[in-house]
Amino acid sequence: MIIASIFILSSTQYVLSKDLKNSANDTIRVSENILVQKLNKYNCARLRNFAIICCLLTIILGILLVFSNHGNGQEMLNLDTINPDLFLKWSDLFSIGR
Repeated sequence: MIIASIFILSSTQYVLSKDLKNSANDTIRVSENILVQKLNKYNCARLRNFAIICCLLTIILGILLVFSNHGNGQEMLNLDTINPDLFLKWSDLFSIGR
């Protein structure tokens, strides 16, 4: 889950920071310039901030799901103290469309 959110964040950053390449074909350059103008019109910073917030929320929820399944202190090391009902409660709380 964390790896997927990092991948989404890095691919979004790549798309938003991609420089225009010099092309021999003027038609492609014009269409790329139009695309860049549209992206600037809709404010790329907002999209980048939204992607960062979504990735951070995904990481935080993943950590909560993992650590809500354990007790405190030395009990964390003992696999007999794992509470599957608590894990199901957390996952049902954050599931959508059920």
